[in-house]
Amino acid sequence: MKVILIKELLIGPVLLLKGLNMIKTTLMIPVYNEIRFIERTLQSVIGQADQIIISDNASNDGTSEICQEFAQKHPEVEYKRHEKNIGAAKNCDYCLNQAKGEYIMFVGGHDMISQNYVRNMSILLDENPDAVLAFPKKTVFLDELYSFDKLYLAEVFGDDLISDSPYHRVNSIVNKISYCVMWNGLHRSHTFKNILNEYLVFKDLFHDVVCLTNLARKGKFIMENDSTFFRINNRKLQKPKERFIRVIQMIRALETDENINPSEWLLTHICGTYKLAKEMQKLSDTPTDFDKKILKDLFKRNKYIFGDEANFENISVIPGEETLVEEVKNEIIKEKNLQKKNLQKKIDKLAEKYNNKKIVLYGAGAFFDDIKKNHDISKLNIVAVSDIKFTEESEYKGFKAIPPQKISEQKPDVILLTVLNKATAFPYIEKLVKENNLDCKIILI
Repeated sequence: MKVILIKELLIGPVLLLKGLNMIKTTLMIPVYNEIRFIERTLQSVIGQADQIIISDNASNDGTSEICQEFAQKHPEVEYKRHEKNIGAAKNCDYCLNQAKGEYIMFVGGHDMISQNYVRNMSILLDENPDAVLAFPKKTVFLDELYSFDKLYLAEVFGDDLISDSPYHRVNSIVNKISYCVMWNGLHRSHTFKNILNEYLVFKDLFHDVVCLTNLARKGKFIMENDSTFFRINNRKLQKPKERFIRVIQMIRALETDENINPSEWLLTHICGTYKLAKEMQKLSDTPTDFDKKILKDLFKRNKYIFGDEANFENISVIPGEETLVEEVKNEIIKEKNLQKKNLQKKIDKLAEKYNNKKIVLYGAGAFFDDIKKNHDISKLNIVAVSDIKFTEESEYKGFKAIPPQKISEQKPDVILLTVLNKATAFPYIEKLVKENNLDCKIILI
């Protein structure tokens, strides 16, 4: 803990204040069952900050004992164990409420930082008062065997991330959504906390991408060249599509967690980013469809996770943000109606072009069900529907259902792919067509 002496002249006499504790840096470590790595994490942070907060979300694997031992040995460590699991968001929120530092930083219970990490970042923020975040140039992803992938943020983001332009900073983050490791840099505390209050419209929830994009709007990001952030887990660095799939899996898993409403979790991202996107247009020097790209991505997430309709029921909206939620809901409905209208036009054109031609639909999953329910396909001459889930000829929702191996028996003129994962389905059907010497077109709908 840093102890300083302050001398201040007050109308003649000298007032000497001794032992005034000044907390400049705070590290926040929310943990839950991190027994494998927590000791290494704590060893890497001890001595680097004036205040270290460990918020234990009712761990039951031995994490608590290790954290308590460190707290007893090191006076800067403040350890709190919650009696029950309060959820990840509230655990982080507790850390923020206890943080007293001018500069703050989150560290996971499976992360490590290099020597002088906090000091180096702190110096940069001192020297750049218009910066809101200092982060390391290099991040190392370690698996459990300590082989690693290096990520150099300068190579990923180029100069946009550290640009003087708020628009370019935000745009770089949104376009590289998988690489949010800047989150674990050193933040200017008052800016960080204000962002959470200003932009994240649902209580007790926040999202790293939303927070980072809004921080980028508020001030500069500074890159530090000599420090390294280490993330230890068993997942390799993920591409955007891989992370998107993992986010969906994670949200679905949260449905069984009584502490988290998955609809709130997702809509926090949707509404926070939507609010940001609207304002970003004012900062852009050139016309752009940046906000539309964001919304399109968010609509897609909403569709895959919650189905056709956004789940806006039973969510805790901060007073004053009801209008924003309603606006987002209307935008989602508008986008879905537009997609529906465009798809119907495509179906009608196919029916006109391939009038009386024999058509086999490949794919009898959610996309097929959506088409059948919400679109008119009566003008298509559909002779059968095929899917790998069909093992023999049968009937499916009013159509002849056949396994893919029997498509050739229908002698189709067109095979229409009614699947979401066209990247996998197309080569599979293409191979089947070649093997059976079929003279037909394969069309993506």
